[in-house]
Amino acid sequence: MASVDADDKYMTAIEVSNACRMFYVSRLQTAETLKDRLVDRRQAVTAAVAASSSPRGGPGRSAGTVRDMASPETVVAQLHKELVSWFLRLCFK
Repeated sequence: MASVDADDKYMTAIEVSNACRMFYVSRLQTAETLKDRLVDRRQAVTAAVAASSSPRGGPGRSAGTVRDMASPETVVAQLHKELVSWFLRLCFK
């Protein structure tokens, strides 16, 4: 009976590992999608700012809008923090 319990323990660990891997892969795919959208949005905002800015640099028309958007590195770092937090909660309950 001890080997059956040990097998169950190992199977549980494998299932947790697989669940973590699937979660990581899905978050990675989400991060890539968000990164692509962010790049597209940043290009659109940059084009809009360039098209609408006056030669004198009128009020409210600056490239600050582009700088205020989160960088892809920031998004990936936040997703990484969430993944680690989720993994620690799952493994150390």
